[in-house]
Order: sequence, then structure tokens, then C-alpha cells
Amino acid sequence: NGYCVLKIFQIVDQSLPYDQYKAQIQEIYSILHEKDISPSPLKNCLPFQIVTKNDRSIILTRPYIKDNLFYRLQTRPYLT
Repeated sequence: NGYCVLKIFQIVDQSLPYDQYKAQIQEIYSILHEKDISPSPLKNCLPFQIVTKNDRSIILTRPYIKDNLFYRLQTRPYLT
């Protein structure tokens, strides 16, 4: 439903434990999106939502956010 950011990692050595890193990324995602915490204290964190692995690469996907608070505060008219 819009733009996304892809981070692509080339698999050079097949013997490395890539599944371990995928589990860590999914754990970070679940921690940042806990339903028990309301409102979430980590609103500025946007973790990768989809992890795709094939035989040659690993692709991390997250939504693209055009403007963040830093850029909004730097442009005119200034927020007051």
C-alpha cells in the first residue's frame, strides 16, 4: 500500500547461522509491538516487518516514512 524500504544482505557463506539472526529480528519486532504497553513508549522505532530469505540473499522490509519529526522541525514554517 505504498513505498517500502528494503535492506538486502548478500549471503556469502552458507555455513553461517542466518536463521538465528532472523529469530532475533522477529523478537525485536515483537518487543516493539507489545500489545500490553499502551501507549507504546517506543513510538520512534520502526523495525523491519518482513524478513525474506532465499539461497542468495536476505531481504528486510519496512514501510517508508517520508517525513519524520527531525525534518519537520528543521523546515519552515517552524512548529511552535
